[in-house]
Amino acid sequence: MRLGIIVGCGRSGTNWLAKILAESEACTVTREDKPLFNLVVDIVVRGQRDRIKTLIPAYRNRAMQYAPSLFVDKSHPALFLVDELAAAFPASEDGSECGIQFVGIERNPFATVASMLLHEGVSGWLEQTVPVPSPFFGIGEGESLEAWRAKPPHMRPLQRWWAHHVEMARIKAAYPQAVHVIEYEALVENHGVELAALDRFLQGPLGNPNWPALAPAKEIRTDSLDKWERTLTDQQKDDIEGGLVEYARLAPCLLGGND
Repeated sequence: MRLGIIVGCGRSGTNWLAKILAESEACTVTREDKPLFNLVVDIVVRGQRDRIKTLIPAYRNRAMQYAPSLFVDKSHPALFLVDELAAAFPASEDGSECGIQFVGIERNPFATVASMLLHEGVSGWLEQTVPVPSPFFGIGEGESLEAWRAKPPHMRPLQRWWAHHVEMARIKAAYPQAVHVIEYEALVENHGVELAALDRFLQGPLGNPNWPALAPAKEIRTDSLDKWERTLTDQQKDDIEGGLVEYARLAPCLLGGND
């Protein structure tokens, strides 16, 4: 049984990554499969933490169903469930079983925010009533839901991006053998190199001579790299830049490569 989860902020390339993996003979991929995805959203976004008891056996059953293929689920909010899932699906002591694997993807914050503003389904998440604090939206202990909603529409997605960025850095440090993080821009500009690195990660620490190599993406949209420059207004760009400056002041080590 092998299980992988694609995690990351909305509009950061998680769907594209799932499409790439779906082309591999070695993987069975689901993208926001409703029973699994709804469970993840209930736990992470709506704060229904008790539902983790349902999610873990659901993942186990699905992975067993598709064994020996690697079952990969794209339920990107599961970024905030890595601790629980890693504990439930550990690697074996002898290394023969690599345990659960997480593939994260991150994207330039300007591009992520611009894409969120254009995507009705994602922007609709920002209007939900959610429990506070909310790690998913980046709403901390000292901030009310009303104060968060009063922020400009482009600053709430930035706060969400930052919360995901911080959590991605944490899980990468905490689970170096189980987490592989890809930069969206690198996947576009250095596709072959990034795909080869992902290939090696998914084979597991012992490798797999029978593993069919990942096929290149059928479409690589280079125009997605700078589309945000035409989409965001000058004021929005200035506000986002100011927000990033403040984040850099709070945690300078976490903005390398994304500013």
